[in-house]
Order: sequence, then C-alpha cells, then structure tokens
Amino acid sequence: MVRDLCIGPSVLVLLGSMGALALMSVLSVVIGRIFQSVPAQFQTI
Repeated sequence: MVRDLCIGPSVLVLLGSMGALALMSVLSVVIGRIFQSVPAQFQTI
C-alpha cells in the first residue's frame, strides 16, 4: 500500500522543471514591469 503512494524520480524531475519554469516566467514578468516603470532618462545605455 505504501509503495503505491511513492512518487518516482522522473515525476519529481518533471514537477521540479515545471515549477522552475513557472517561477522564471513570473520573475520575467515582474522584471519587465519594473523596467517599464523606470524613467526615460535612465533607459539610455
């Protein structure tokens, strides 16, 4: 019975990679919103 509840390593890798992708997507949106709010004089390189 306990053996049926165990999650295989491939499922953990899949869930971990999906979680990392979701986190990076959220972070990229947040960074994009932050840089859009920067005044124009600071946007020139």
